[in-house]
Amino acid sequence: MSRLRRGVLLGLAVLLLALPGCVELAEDQPTPTPIPTPAESNKPIYEVKAGTIVQTVKSLGRVAASQEAILYFRQTGRLRRLYVETNQKVKQGDLLAELETGTLRTQIAQAKLNLDIAQIKLTQAMQKSGSDTSAVAQAKAAVEKAEADYTRAAGDLEKIKAGAVAADLRAAEQTVAGAEATYAKAQTDLDKLKAGSTPEAIRNAELDLEKAKNSRWSRQISRDATCGGGPGPSCQAANASVAAAETDVTQAQANLDKVKAGSKPEDIANSEKTLASAKASLDSAKAKLEQVRAGAKPYEVTAAERTLASAKASLDSAKANYDLVVATTAKGGDYEVQVQQKQVELARVSLQVLEDQLELAQVKAPFEGIVLSTQGREGENVNAFTPVVTVADPKALQIAIELSPVDMSKVQLGQEATIVFTAYPTDKIVAKVTYMPTLGAGSDPQLPASQRTVRLDFAPPSGKALELGALANVTIATQKKDGVLILPNTAIRTFGGRRFVRLATPSGRKQEVDIEIGINNETETEIVKGVKEGQKVIGQ
Repeated sequence: MSRLRRGVLLGLAVLLLALPGCVELAEDQPTPTPIPTPAESNKPIYEVKAGTIVQTVKSLGRVAASQEAILYFRQTGRLRRLYVETNQKVKQGDLLAELETGTLRTQIAQAKLNLDIAQIKLTQAMQKSGSDTSAVAQAKAAVEKAEADYTRAAGDLEKIKAGAVAADLRAAEQTVAGAEATYAKAQTDLDKLKAGSTPEAIRNAELDLEKAKNSRWSRQISRDATCGGGPGPSCQAANASVAAAETDVTQAQANLDKVKAGSKPEDIANSEKTLASAKASLDSAKAKLEQVRAGAKPYEVTAAERTLASAKASLDSAKANYDLVVATTAKGGDYEVQVQQKQVELARVSLQVLEDQLELAQVKAPFEGIVLSTQGREGENVNAFTPVVTVADPKALQIAIELSPVDMSKVQLGQEATIVFTAYPTDKIVAKVTYMPTLGAGSDPQLPASQRTVRLDFAPPSGKALELGALANVTIATQKKDGVLILPNTAIRTFGGRRFVRLATPSGRKQEVDIEIGINNETETEIVKGVKEGQKVIGQ
């Protein structure tokens, strides 16, 4: 080996010995950890299925009266007095609240005196002229009677033309619903009696008898063991226990015999009578409902119009006769009689004006009911048309719910609903949407609650009391579709305005597919486009 080659090799060896740390560092450097891909294996897999989906709107409602009146003054003033308080019963025409009227009552009293004085002066003038005052008095009484008849006939015609009010219609519908429920129960009871004892009922009775016999046998063994050592308190107690078991066996045997014997003819006969009575009540309720819905018949309107026309003719005739009597009975001082007659009319008009002013300052009950709420304190100013007292008729009840604008757009008249009262959580009551605010009223969340309130009619649960304001959970079925593709809500993904699902393909690859949806509820969504029945979807 040449000297030069030997020097090169020696230099390389020294270099390698000088760099052991670097070699070791290169060998021990850790490998970078790879970024894990999302694991899909532990996520649920859903199958696209065809079925039925029901869209619902849920809300908390309250029991309300179908006939409610929010009462107010028709002029601004200071509240003199509230005569009622919450939950107080009132009758039609009762005075509920009143404004300060100053000297108005005194003016009315004075106006009444002025009318009395004017009437006295008229009588004096007629007596002075030698008039027959008795004939005038009779003519005046005839006018007053004719005026009352005319007012009554006008009111009757207006009522007939107006037809049934909403409260009348709702009350009639509730009566039909209650009668239908009673009839259905009576029919079910009768069917059970006619069907006799079912195999299931007999088997249950036999099991009860078998259990009673096993208990008796167990107690007899226990008694024999206890009484083996001779009589004593423990033995007496064991004998009593066996006697009680014997009684249980006897009762179980009697029950089995009764079940096997089936229904008695008299029981079926009584049930048939109950069903017939329920059917008669249902027919009567339906007939009343149809009558209310139909409203007034043409001949009824015509008859009322003829009655009003006749009353108007009688009133005109009575007034003309009164004028004639006054004119013909006056002697000599007929002008003075006529002047005094006008004074009486003027006094009567003045009194009527003051009484009308007093009526504007009063709030009276429009119907018999109960006071739901009062507003304002005595001595405070009250603006015209500001609610002061709310009165309700508790005889006809509804459910009132306040909905959001989104839910309002889904609800329509006639839709069915289910009600579960907080006080009776095991009872489900069927209801129907019968009132909604005017079109567009519920679209503004700033509107008062009364303009965003939907009302439902229902038949109150039999034998259970409901108070105004009682709470209930309401579920309204707004839309139902059969035979549509359905996926759980947790299978649907959204991102950046995109709605899609992740399919699990047979090859194991994941495929994202855009979808279009229809209606949905709290758990499921209708799939209109994007997937087919039977496909597998990976949940989130």
